[in-house]
Amino acid sequence: MIKTRKTGGKEKLKRMVNSQNAITLVALVITIIIIIILATVTINMAFGDNGLIKQAELAKDMTANSIVAENEDMNRIMQEYNDIMVGNKGIPITNAEQLLKIGTGEEVEINGNVYKFDLGKTYVLQNDIEYIGSYDNVANLIKNNEIEFQGQAHKIVVTNESGIKEYYTEESKYYIATNSYGYVSRGLELYYDGIDNVGEGIHSNTTTVWKDLSGNNRDGTLNNFGTSAVSGWNSEYLSLDGVNDWVNCGELNSENVTLEAVHRLKSDADGDRCILGNLDGGGNGIFASGGTLMGNLYTNLDYHGVDSGVDASVYRNQILTQTLTYDGQEEIIYVDGEKKASELVSGIIEYPVNNTVMALGVNPSGNASQLSYADTDVYTIRIYSRGLSQEEIEINNRVDNRRFKEKETIPIYTGEQLLKVGTGEQVFVEQENKTYTFGNGLRYELKNDVALNGDYTSIANKINNKEVELVLNDYKITNNGVYYTASSKYTIAVNQYGYVVNGLQLLYDGIDNTGTGHSSTTTVWKDLSGNNRDGTLKNMDVSSSWKNDGLKFDGLDDFVLIAEMNYDNITIETVCTKSSDVRYSEIISNVNSGGYEINEDETNRFIISVYVEENSEYIKPSRGTQSQDIDINSKYSISGSYDGQIMKIRTSNGSNRATTYQETAVAGTIGKPTHNTYMVLGANPTGQQVSGSFYNGEISSVRIYNRALSDEENAVNYLNDRERYNL
Repeated sequence: MIKTRKTGGKEKLKRMVNSQNAITLVALVITIIIIIILATVTINMAFGDNGLIKQAELAKDMTANSIVAENEDMNRIMQEYNDIMVGNKGIPITNAEQLLKIGTGEEVEINGNVYKFDLGKTYVLQNDIEYIGSYDNVANLIKNNEIEFQGQAHKIVVTNESGIKEYYTEESKYYIATNSYGYVSRGLELYYDGIDNVGEGIHSNTTTVWKDLSGNNRDGTLNNFGTSAVSGWNSEYLSLDGVNDWVNCGELNSENVTLEAVHRLKSDADGDRCILGNLDGGGNGIFASGGTLMGNLYTNLDYHGVDSGVDASVYRNQILTQTLTYDGQEEIIYVDGEKKASELVSGIIEYPVNNTVMALGVNPSGNASQLSYADTDVYTIRIYSRGLSQEEIEINNRVDNRRFKEKETIPIYTGEQLLKVGTGEQVFVEQENKTYTFGNGLRYELKNDVALNGDYTSIANKINNKEVELVLNDYKITNNGVYYTASSKYTIAVNQYGYVVNGLQLLYDGIDNTGTGHSSTTTVWKDLSGNNRDGTLKNMDVSSSWKNDGLKFDGLDDFVLIAEMNYDNITIETVCTKSSDVRYSEIISNVNSGGYEINEDETNRFIISVYVEENSEYIKPSRGTQSQDIDINSKYSISGSYDGQIMKIRTSNGSNRATTYQETAVAGTIGKPTHNTYMVLGANPTGQQVSGSFYNGEISSVRIYNRALSDEENAVNYLNDRERYNL
């Protein structure tokens, strides 16, 4: 503010008289004249048109105007500050009545202010809103960019005319309806969720039914699952072992479709892995095959497959979202919300034959499993009766990321850190210069191989009991001479070659046939189980028999003599490759009025046969529809077992048909073979000799256990075969 200073003439004269007592009269007169002149000048300066008083008045007016302007600027700045701080730039929306007037042009009073609800305006949601009615008009205005809508992370919940709640959120851009979990809801026919697997907002590790959260009551029935981390429920997913696990979802057919699965492959996928589908002379499905992620559907009397081109090995042990859509014109496959490939296809999807059910984890036929069991962890699946748009696919993928893929993990670098998993202790991880709480219910991740000297049992139990999760990596845990690896979910002890150690009586490995590496001239196949049952090669030209990862049998007189091996319970496993179309030959056998074997039977199938003493005959598993012809020059992993109650065989290969599984119930005791017959490879034995049924092919691995392996252990060995022998 401008300040002015006034000087009065009389006061000045008084000061001068008081200070100058000796002044003369003349001087006084002169002084008075001067003062009058000065006073006149002063008055003009003060009261003239350009005088000080006039200028002061102008200054006063300017100051007042300046104050008003400053106040207006301050108010504007404060408003802009408030806009920034509370996100309140635009027309505030606090209730459903206001929400539904958006774009109508009406004038609405809110908190003492009147706003015109025109198009082209910005509307700002101040809180969550829930009501019964329709939201379509507002949703379309947002979708068509006729208004700008700022949700500020609040949600709108609308109960529609069907009584179903629709959710509109940031993730759905406030114009696409979702369910309470955040997934697109229109056309949703089936929805299984690993976190809420019972439909009560909680997770159960023991339920045998996977609750359908779509509201359509298509609950899934679990078949052949165990209770371990390898097969069964974990904290937010269902683990399938790749041997015989699957989920029956019931019949579900539609003319157009979207299939979505969030899952994690446990191995590379050279053979078929059916993730979700009902492919059986019709239907549709998503799967992994030939090393890539794929989709398929049946229309116009033919299958139409679409290959994503995505290498499945890249996603091994990683969570991914795999999606197939079909809208009657175009079949599209997405991976993690990104369009990977498409094919123009017309017509409706034709229903499968045999009233075949939708299945998770296997290719079904009718109401039963058939082929291509999947070794994967499934977090959630969704099936729609329409082809979702790419935008809708992206919305679902963002929700998948938030709920399943972006969960924080606690790093593990040392055995000392590993032993503290789930203890609740505060642990300083010096490798990352950070302190973590090692509590239960958390996800941990190996950052390198870990050597452990302490007892690992408690950690394995915590994983199996779903108290903690150890993220699958290609790292291993070493403990007292055994190993725990990703293929066993770090819960089952294996040896250095990756095979289950409990009960292992014999191990021949074609890659390490001497115990110190591979030899192309050795006449002895080294037993790596530690039981010293080395095999002696008979009638073989070793220089032409040994291959890089196995031993070649000529089908004429070659065999390998081992030792007597008689057990009450048994598991026999092999990796082999058939070289000719000769039917009925022995791969592993000690059968001689007793004993057990794995062979190729006269119908060109792999079979386990066990002599059950009480029946006085050899028993084989029931065949059913799951058997498959043996492909020449295709490598197979085979496992047969008998526990005195159940006989079963799992056959897996690396061609376009993957795992088959057969079993039969038969109680009894394994009869001991006569003549102290030895176990042999590649022929039918009697005593220490052979009598025919020579095998023409290659044997890469042989394992014999003195017990029946569980399905989970079977899966561990199978996955190891796949990796070790490139099935």
